[in-house]
Amino acid sequence: MKERSDVLNLVSSDDGVAQVVFMWWDLVMDPDGEVILSCAPIWARPLTDNNDVLPWRDHWMQAVYYLPKEVPVQKEEKLVLMSQHDEYSFWFHLFRKDHWLEDGNCEHPICGCGLHVAFGRTRIGAMNDADRNYKYVSVLREYVTSDSICLCLSDGSLLGPLAARLGAKKVYCIDGKALTRHVIQDYIKHNSLQDRMVVLNNIQELEAVVEPHNKVQG
Repeated sequence: MKERSDVLNLVSSDDGVAQVVFMWWDLVMDPDGEVILSCAPIWARPLTDNNDVLPWRDHWMQAVYYLPKEVPVQKEEKLVLMSQHDEYSFWFHLFRKDHWLEDGNCEHPICGCGLHVAFGRTRIGAMNDADRNYKYVSVLREYVTSDSICLCLSDGSLLGPLAARLGAKKVYCIDGKALTRHVIQDYIKHNSLQDRMVVLNNIQELEAVVEPHNKVQG
């Protein structure tokens, strides 16, 4: 399927930073616009005044798409939202009106960090859930000390790096998947935790390098 694109001119309603695009489907099924299939939220049904005739489509879902870059905007600033899709996926770019060219090429954003290949969007959202992470940190604070030797048994878990950041003497992570292991290793390097963390492929590698200790599992 050939790529298709559309452009929408917008005006910002407030100061802020644009990070995501919230999208849903409205399908007009007849020429008179009387038969409409919609998965729009109840507060966003512009195609008809009779909202009662639009049933909830629980097999369709609204979607959130992350913009390739955050865009700071000011109230009443003119913006251009460009949407594109191919046979498999959508992607979006947001521009300030004075920085946008109609013949500009908005390439499909390709992940270079590995995280977006290793984890789905739901998992990435969970990893960035501040309330969820606070609960994990609160529990770890009760048990992790400067003498702690910790073991994290999970693919792509942040519990190991969290324990190291809280001051654990040594943290061993068993991660059997190459994609998630690569992400965790990059996370360790970015946070300068190389001297306190070891990432291994399997339990056999662990047995070769350490003696028995108390474990923190993740």
